[in-house]
Amino acid sequence: MQKPVTIVREELRLKIINAVNEANLPAFVVGDILEKLLAECRQLERQQYEQDKRNYDASMEEKEVDD
Repeated sequence: MQKPVTIVREELRLKIINAVNEANLPAFVVGDILEKLLAECRQLERQQYEQDKRNYDASMEEKEVDD
């Protein structure tokens, strides 16, 4: 069985917390890094949505042609 997303999410959260704590960097440096990572994640999320939408629209058009 594959791990549920909730468990993977919590494991990732804990790893990030540990990495931040071990880095011993000032909060403003960590904050800047996390803001940039969040921006990248949002961009990837948007790209994934756009790709999924294109794929869905294409599959719906194929279905209409087949009907």
